[in-house]
Amino acid sequence: MCMQLMVAATLILLCTKPMDAIVFGPVPWLVTVPSIAIIGREITMSAVREWAASQNGKLSKAVAVNSLGKWKTATQMIALTILLASRDSSFERLLPSGIGLLYVSAGLSIWSLVVYMRQIMRVLLKK
Repeated sequence: MCMQLMVAATLILLCTKPMDAIVFGPVPWLVTVPSIAIIGREITMSAVREWAASQNGKLSKAVAVNSLGKWKTATQMIALTILLASRDSSFERLLPSGIGLLYVSAGLSIWSLVVYMRQIMRVLLKK
């Protein structure tokens, strides 16, 4: 939970000062769009995991951490590191790769949310 709060805080702080993408110029929504997807997924999964823990063991297994979530976290951490480093002018050429990885991470976030929701539906429909 602590890591999700740090990620959300970092994303929000990155959104407060729009980045000047070398290729695109100033684009205020460039980081905001994937940030909304990532933070929304984290809030949803935290609530679903809390709810699943109060129900039964089968639901808890349906929302257990999987390898897709680990890939999401890895790309997210690398993207955030690059984006934070690119605030320094000597590393600003890394900005496109950081933004690209952030979008990959957002895609993995949505994909993993869909996977978790399908697993939950399978368990609930078997009742």
